[in-house]
This record gives sequence, C-alpha cells and structure tokens, in this order.
Amino acid sequence: MPKLEPLKECRELKEEKDSLLEKNKQQFDERQEAQQQEAEDMRRKAEMIKQELGAKELEFMQLKQKFQNGEQELENLKVKFEAQQLQHQKVRRPHEQIEVSKGTAYIS
Repeated sequence: MPKLEPLKECRELKEEKDSLLEKNKQQFDERQEAQQQEAEDMRRKAEMIKQELGAKELEFMQLKQKFQNGEQELENLKVKFEAQQLQHQKVRRPHEQIEVSKGTAYIS
C-alpha cells in the first residue's frame, strides 16, 4: 500500500499542474483577446479621426475659396467705386479737365 501513495500524490500534482496550465492559457487568451479588441477599437477611432480630418480639410478649402471670392468681390467693388467717383467728378465739374502726366493725375 505505501507504494501507491507516491503514485497518487504524483497524479494529484499532475492534475494540479494541468489545471494551472489551463488557467494560465485561459488568462493568456483573455488578455490577448482584450488587446486585439483594444487594437481594433484604436483602428476604428483612427479611421473616424481620419474621416473627420478629411471633412475639416474640405470645409477649410471651401471657406478659403469663399474668402478668396470675397476678396475678389471687394476688389471689384473698390474699382467700381473709384470709377463712379471719377465719373461723379466729371459730371460735377465738366469744365475741369484731367491731365495725366507720368502716372500722376492733375486737375486743371
């Protein structure tokens, strides 16, 4: 009977070892799955940020174009205003003549 005792103890130790190995493997698998899920979440978040950035870049380009159009419209209005001012001066003082000499206008 004493010979069976070490064999039983050995079997119990093996079962305990197998149980611990299985628990270890399960914990490893759970950690790995959690890391994979976290990595997938990060990829999705990065993709969303990338799409948001693309939308913001498009919005910026549209606003930039709108601003440039506004600048051009302002410049056109300035030219139109200056032309009207000159026309108004001609209408107001028809007896005065404008002489242009070397890029400078003189009213005589």
